[in-house]
Amino acid sequence: MVAVAGLIDLPPVEAGPAADDPLHPADATTPSAHPPQPPSPPLTIRERSFERAVTAAGVMPMVSPAAVGTADIRRERQVAQAFRRAALRARWWFVLVLVGAVAASGYVVLRTDQQVSAIVVWPTTGSRFVESAASVDDPGYRTTMAIVAGGLNRKSGNLVAEALAPSLAGPQTRVFSLVYGSGIYDDDIDAKFDALFQRFRPERLVLYGNSMGGDVVLNIAQHFQQRFADPTLYAPGQVVPVIDTVFLDCTPLSTADVRSNARSRADFLTGLTEAVGTDGGAVTRLAAEMLVQRRQWSTGDYPFLMVDGHRFAYKWDEVWREKLNPTGVSTALVKDQYGVIRRFDAAGVFGALADGTDVVYLRPDVGTDDNTINVDRVESALTVLAAASDLDLTVIDIPGGTHASAVRDADRYNAAIDDQQTEAVRSRVAELYAGR
Repeated sequence: MVAVAGLIDLPPVEAGPAADDPLHPADATTPSAHPPQPPSPPLTIRERSFERAVTAAGVMPMVSPAAVGTADIRRERQVAQAFRRAALRARWWFVLVLVGAVAASGYVVLRTDQQVSAIVVWPTTGSRFVESAASVDDPGYRTTMAIVAGGLNRKSGNLVAEALAPSLAGPQTRVFSLVYGSGIYDDDIDAKFDALFQRFRPERLVLYGNSMGGDVVLNIAQHFQQRFADPTLYAPGQVVPVIDTVFLDCTPLSTADVRSNARSRADFLTGLTEAVGTDGGAVTRLAAEMLVQRRQWSTGDYPFLMVDGHRFAYKWDEVWREKLNPTGVSTALVKDQYGVIRRFDAAGVFGALADGTDVVYLRPDVGTDDNTINVDRVESALTVLAAASDLDLTVIDIPGGTHASAVRDADRYNAAIDDQQTEAVRSRVAELYAGR
């Protein structure tokens, strides 16, 4: 027995009194094999609630998907969701949040459109004066300078300057086209004009404005009168430059002269972009142009709108070619073009011109043939302004003309301008002889 027991590897027995040995009671100082654990932190209200819910639920039986997908349960769930949505919409702040979300989304879209278009479609540029006609290659001095400014939705006055070259580009005249930049900024145009005028130092200035461009050249005329035509700036005997003639082709004097309400609001862009503080970009411009010209590619009204696919495609291509390509007219420029009309101060501008300045207003012989500007209204206003400022106003009716149709009716315009210039020279000669 002993030998067998010695072969068995038994674990060592730890010495010490047994816990229940009456002869060896446990000493209070003897360390316990399992030291006491610190008390657990009290449960939070949420944890106690969860435990009570679990205890109350007990073991939940398995429910098949078919049991919870019955028509009655779905209907009850839809009713509950409808009640929750109605309660949400009834909150006083719901409309404010909705309007804010729509406004923020629109602002982000317009700003993104503007930034992308500024980089890809319309790089930011300022205005400039580009010389045209035969004077480009002539380094000699010429006594007269002519400035031509284009109208709404035109980037420059190049086409108008070329069409009117026979009457404006005389042997002593340099003709310049005003090319707008990404926008129209009065200080920028004035600074560029000052540099141009000081470079060539002409004695006479001729200004021609096509439609809205007439307001632009009138602002140039006011600036010229204050900056260069003051006799006190020149020594005795030195020639003081003067304004020869200001030609206005179907030019509006205020937004009230614009026939179409949609057009007077900058093709729907002005109110929209000014409201959110951004100009938008190519996408905004394309959408606005298509909406403004909707009658040209559709019939009827919403919701019974009928779209002519061929006309829609043609108008889309036309808008892109003329107004959205890199050389076209940007959203900001269109907005600023209408801004010129909105802020134009007719009384102040005409009052700043020198007495006897020749102002020529060209218009269709039939006022209603101009679908853009109420030329009859403008003529009446010009008559009053010219009389108040002692200006020489001449109104020329273009037979068969339409709105600012100098390019289309170039022959008639050139003939009319030649006749006016000839008559003006005769009047000046007569005044000189009368003065003697």
